[in-house]
Amino acid sequence: AKLDRIREIQARGDDGQDMIHRHGLTENEAFEVEAALIDLAKWLGIKLTNIVKGHHSSDRGRMTAQEVIAQYDAPVLDIQEPVMLVILNRNYQRGMTADQLYEITQGNWVVGTRRNQVQYVLAVYDGLVREVYSAQSWLPVKDKKAKTSKRWRFTGTIATELQHYVGGSVAHYITQGSQNPVRYLNC
Repeated sequence: AKLDRIREIQARGDDGQDMIHRHGLTENEAFEVEAALIDLAKWLGIKLTNIVKGHHSSDRGRMTAQEVIAQYDAPVLDIQEPVMLVILNRNYQRGMTADQLYEITQGNWVVGTRRNQVQYVLAVYDGLVREVYSAQSWLPVKDKKAKTSKRWRFTGTIATELQHYVGGSVAHYITQGSQNPVRYLNC
């Protein structure tokens, strides 16, 4: 895609002159500037051919001031309620709408009967709670191949009584390297 874009520019008669935004940088500094420019271009709606987002974009890239504060100074949560943490690292995108966040949190999770003890579901990205939902019911996900469904999704609403959890850290409850995106607490 990048070569096609270059050829397209050359075909227009553009000399392809590069603009240097910073020079005399170390390799790491150059990666930081590149990542910042990629984030800016995406925010401005400029379509890029880059396959990757840029070095460290997920942890140091474009975010709101509230996200930066939470990342460096998030209160460590002591959760007493029966909850399920849903780790959304693969599907989460900064700037997603409340509806999009709810949809990916509802999921199609492989959960057992412990799901029936869960009162709240916490949407978690990068160790921080992004939203808290009151779990009202669990619905089996239809799988035509299987005789019984092992995957479930919840329905619920935003838990206004636990909004103080949003922005808090649950990293201490998450085992690094675990493949399962679901964690039960107090169930």
